Amino acid sequence: MKYADCNFHRVAVFVGALVAATFTLGGCQILTSSKTDASSAATAEIPPAAETAFASAVAAQRAQQWADAEQQFQQLVEKYPQLSGPQLNLALLYAQTQKPELAETHFKRAMQINPANLAIYDQYGIWLRGQARFTEAETIYQQALARDANRPDTHLNLAILYDIYMGKLPQALEHYQRYLELTHDEKSPVQGWVTELQRRMKAAG
Repeated sequence: MKYADCNFHRVAVFVGALVAATFTLGGCQILTSSKTDASSAATAEIPPAAETAFASAVAAQRAQQWADAEQQFQQLVEKYPQLSGPQLNLALLYAQTQKPELAETHFKRAMQINPANLAIYDQYGIWLRGQARFTEAETIYQQALARDANRPDTHLNLAILYDIYMGKLPQALEHYQRYLELTHDEKSPVQGWVTELQRRMKAAG
């Protein structure tokens, strides 16, 4: 595989998770996806109607029914302002529909509602990276790691940022290796990325 192809794969690693956002209430984890850190979150009950409405809105978003999804998330935001999930998904929806100002507004609102929901940081960082705001993305990932130094997704996203976009190869290697230590995945493609990065570092002297 050519290195350019590897780069493309790395950029896309978490894009598929964009609409797999979390549904959270204040500082408590309510409904989580596989990308959510719930280590410090308490479980709380939510109205079944809210859960059902959220699932319906996410389904519309995945189907790219943008107007319908936007309306449903807006209704959730108005009815349940304590939930960070609808705010995060609105941010992702506006990112997907090329409305950057609205996307950033809702990323920030989601973080304000539940700063312990680290999925927000990861997705906000990915979005900032796409806007070529690399230093800001770095800061967001570092804030997430300050809250949970053992979050694999954040280490990997930060490594990709350092490797491909900022040219900070030693730092990229550190975070790739930390990701592998945390996931214990011997078949991960990241193993190959580490080997390739070490080769480039050696060639550069």
